[in-house]
Amino acid sequence: MQLWVDSDQAVRHQFITEQPGLFARGFRGIAAQQREQRLDLFRHLALAAGQRAFDDAALQPARIARLEHEAFLAQRFGHLAAIRDAILSRDDLPAPTRQALVVKLSETLADFVTARGWLGEDRACRITREACEKATIALAAESHEGEVRPLIRHLRESGQLNAGLILRSLLSGNVELFEEALADLAQVPLTRVVGIVHDRRGAGFRALYDKAGLPASTFPAFREALEAMREDGFVIEPGSASRLKRRIIERVLTRCEDETDDEIGPLLTLLRRYAAEAAREEARLFCDELVADGLIAHDPELHPVAA
Repeated sequence: MQLWVDSDQAVRHQFITEQPGLFARGFRGIAAQQREQRLDLFRHLALAAGQRAFDDAALQPARIARLEHEAFLAQRFGHLAAIRDAILSRDDLPAPTRQALVVKLSETLADFVTARGWLGEDRACRITREACEKATIALAAESHEGEVRPLIRHLRESGQLNAGLILRSLLSGNVELFEEALADLAQVPLTRVVGIVHDRRGAGFRALYDKAGLPASTFPAFREALEAMREDGFVIEPGSASRLKRRIIERVLTRCEDETDDEIGPLLTLLRRYAAEAAREEARLFCDELVADGLIAHDPELHPVAA
């Protein structure tokens, strides 16, 4: 459950970072809407799952557990708090289902703020995508052994396993997710992928990258990030596995700015956005440390949702 709480907060924090002071009343509005939706919740469930009508007691987690349709329910009804909470009460919930609920939560928030004109649709979609990527990397880092590959398969099947997510995982120090993604996309044994990634000569990485079907325009960023990590012996600086590593990003950005490829513009824009996010996160963590040490006071009006 703690892993879900962390992912939930990561998604919400991304929105709050982009639009501070805007979403406190938004969350309350969403909660009110969801309370109204609970009235006919189980009628919809009965139609979708081909079951007879449920009574109000069907909301109990044990009853939901007996359905054994968590993945279906998360996909169809994950935007409803009642269903989401019932599914998440299971300690053995697979990582792909948790990730699907992260997507549903972020989509609900995006739809809510765009419907009220607080954000444009394009910007809300970008924030949603970045928040989902960050939460997904955190899920992968905290998943039990053997759960990363099913998560990768779910991401690929749902169209989320793209160059941006894979690059973010590498720049966050989540090498396991990066390796699993390459192995799945290239259909190459994981042991071979691990050997290529950790090879200090870099031999074979371009061929593996191309076989995975990743765009040529983003290859310089992957190449420079791996080179920096190989030099450090893949010893990642302290910090959450979902947090972008500023030092690596700045090195990658500097090297990529020297590229002459005309198609590198979008990559540089993405790296600059990553650098800005990493700088904001470092500043936030520094302020959290000051608050924890009692050097500055915490103002709840500025932080309506706990980070």
